[in-house]
Amino acid sequence: MNEVINVKALRESLGLSQAAFGERVGVDQSTVSHWENGKKPRGPALKLLQAMAGDDLLLVPQDADRVSTAGAAGDLVAAPAFSGEAA
Repeated sequence: MNEVINVKALRESLGLSQAAFGERVGVDQSTVSHWENGKKPRGPALKLLQAMAGDDLLLVPQDADRVSTAGAAGDLVAAPAFSGEAA
């Protein structure tokens, strides 16, 4: 099964706005919004998001219509290992 990172859960776990998260990743706020609304990150951005999430990837099934970050039963939501500090 292909999986993607739950960008909204990752961003919120870092306490960042879409604009601030976009600055960290190197994209604008509209790109972050698109990712959070179903468009899948790809290429270097996907690799960076995977690195940010670390071993505790925030994964959802690729065919999921909506992603809930509320932690309801069945959600695959975990806190990322990324501390937000530069290496």
